[in-house]
Amino acid sequence: MSQPGIGVERLSFAVFTEPQQVEDSSETWAQHFVVFPPVYLRRELGKSVLREVTGNTYAFRLKLGEAGELSDQTVRFFEPKRSILLAAELHKRVLTPLRSLEKKQIVDLFGVEHIGEDYLPHITQKRFQPRLRQGQEIIVDHLALVSQVSDNPNIQQILEINGLKNV
Repeated sequence: MSQPGIGVERLSFAVFTEPQQVEDSSETWAQHFVVFPPVYLRRELGKSVLREVTGNTYAFRLKLGEAGELSDQTVRFFEPKRSILLAAELHKRVLTPLRSLEKKQIVDLFGVEHIGEDYLPHITQKRFQPRLRQGQEIIVDHLALVSQVSDNPNIQQILEINGLKNV
């Protein structure tokens, strides 16, 4: 992943499973699933992508599947296949404008892992977070833009949360 330039932040797009507020900042992420992993981007461009995606996307439900492990962390995957496809579609809706920015050499997606065909939607399950159960439904009614503080990548700040369109 390329390094930041002046005015560029490490931004990601996420859906939270618990209510959150803009400006919330924490060393421990609230329970969420990453729709798009961190990329170096100007904040205003990240907000523009967020508004584009949320302005054209309807809210939906995902069903949780079995627990598993990724990188030594307990995670909860989505099932059935329809839920996986819905999460992947939301990822693609973020990827599309980012690819356009990449063509204009505004963002560099080279080296960003787990995007496109390699995207695997899941929720990381931390010990201190609410327990998730197989079969439980998650309502995806928003998308958040989150900044990871560059001098401490463990600290995240919610910059903006936009609702998805109602069905």
